[in-house]
Order: sequence, then C-alpha cells, then structure tokens
Amino acid sequence: GAATGDDDFACARAWSEPAPEPETVALLQYTSGSTMEPKGVMITHRNLLHNVATSRRSLGIRDDARFGGWGPLYHDMGLLGQVTPALFSGTTCVLMSPATFLKRPHLWLRMIDRFDIQVSSAPDFAYELCTRRITAEQLAGIDLSRWDIAINGSEPVRADVVEAFVEQCGPAGFRPATMTPSFGMAEATVFVTGTGEAEATLLTHRVDGAVKRFVGCGRPAAIEIRIVQPQTVIAVRDGV
Repeated sequence: GAATGDDDFACARAWSEPAPEPETVALLQYTSGSTMEPKGVMITHRNLLHNVATSRRSLGIRDDARFGGWGPLYHDMGLLGQVTPALFSGTTCVLMSPATFLKRPHLWLRMIDRFDIQVSSAPDFAYELCTRRITAEQLAGIDLSRWDIAINGSEPVRADVVEAFVEQCGPAGFRPATMTPSFGMAEATVFVTGTGEAEATLLTHRVDGAVKRFVGCGRPAAIEIRIVQPQTVIAVRDGV
C-alpha cells in the first residue's frame, strides 16, 4: 500500500501563491564566457514572456507544437529553447540526458520520432556528431518528417555540417527547410535572430571556390542590433 501521513507543517500552511511583477527577476542566466568571465544576467518575467513570444512568431512555431531535446537546463538553449516555450503554451517537452546523446546520438532522432516532436534545438557540433556517428542501420525506421524546426545555434553554424546532416537524414523524411540556423545570447534572454520556413529562400548565388561560405541566421526579431568595433565600441558600417 501507499504510505500516507497527516502532518500539519507550518511552512505549508503559510505558503501563498507568488504574484511576481513583470520586472521581477525570474532567474540569473550566466553568459557563455567565450570572451570574458561568465556574468549573471538578470532575466525578468517580462524578458521571458517577450522572448518566448518573439521566437514563436519569428520561427512560425505552432501553438500546439511539442518540444524536446537533450540540452542541459543550465544552458539557455536547454532551459529557454526547450522547456520555457512548452510551459508558455502548455504543451509537451521531452528531455534527454546530454550524456545519453553524446554516447548514442541516434537516440535523439529516435526520440523526436517516437514522441512526435516538432521543435528541437542543438548546437552545430551536435549535427556534425550525428553525421559522423549515426549509421544507416540506426537511422532505418526513424521518421523525421514531422520535425518542423531544427534550431541550430549557440556556436558558428557551418554550411558543410548543415548540408551533410540534410543529406544524411533526407531518407528519413528530414526536409532541408526544417534546418533553422539562429543566433542568441544570454544578454538578450536567448533568441535574437531566426527565420521561419515561410521566409523566401535563396535560390541562386555566385559560386566562387576561394570564398568562405557563411550560413545566414535569419532576421533580428523585435530587437535592435549594432555591430561595433571592440576597442572603440563604435558601430561599424554595413558590409564591413
């Protein structure tokens, strides 16, 4: 049988549902530390709600979309890219251990199929790991046709990795338009740029073997962006 009790805890009696103001700090989110020591960014409830709503609108995420992934919850991609949007819309979020993904990356794709996940995000290295470690036998029987948005961010997005992943997973139903390069940073809550599938795609481009290829990360969404010279903090001209 189930254990029961009738303890009357004073702390339980004293609890009241919190009613935070929009400017109340919801969490401290630490920066990546790629350029200096990590710093805690004060993310308010208004920041959270605005950023989730902006990302959903920019990427064309459906209200009933199911989320899932293996990103750790101490990282903004895991917490704010997976869990928070699901809580915002009252839908499902399926979580996988990062260690499980690193050991057996095909289980991430199998999870997306099994739990009918429409939105899943990962850094660029994860897509590369899939292309190197997942075999044709492991991919057999996996259906990725219902995966609508594969967010690729948190680090530079490489064109060769995107192409290799699309080619590898195409037989499993993965569509090229599903790959969604994005840019985010802790200082901006998380989401900064991204482009949904409905946006027009680049059909032709000049081919020059000596030119390095770059992957576009979409449009700025409800945010102003300035690129500055690091030493002077003066905005640089467009195209520089």
